Amino acid sequence: MPVDPTKLRFGPYQSPCFKIGQKVDCEARGEVTIFRISDGRIPWPVGKKGSALSLVLTGDLARSVRQEAVPAIKHWWGVGTSAVWKWRRALGVEDTEGNRLIRVEH
Repeated sequence: MPVDPTKLRFGPYQSPCFKIGQKVDCEARGEVTIFRISDGRIPWPVGKKGSALSLVLTGDLARSVRQEAVPAIKHWWGVGTSAVWKWRRALGVEDTEGNRLIRVEH
């Protein structure tokens, strides 16, 4: 049976409670202002700092970045590889159990 690299192995994950315009702490960028919600498979608050917009690295998203495989995060949150690697660098994550499971299953 083929391995599904987009499978979330440590979820479920839920978006945090927030209000548009609220200031929150992002583990990658510090204080950001909630600008909108993403349209990924798991909707997530998008923070604005200066003119830059990015998903807010907090709560379950931060937990998933520490545990899940890169393809799963990309698939469910609708982001690119570079975003996931930037988040991992910000959190000090080099490898995850999700990545190891994919290698073993493959």
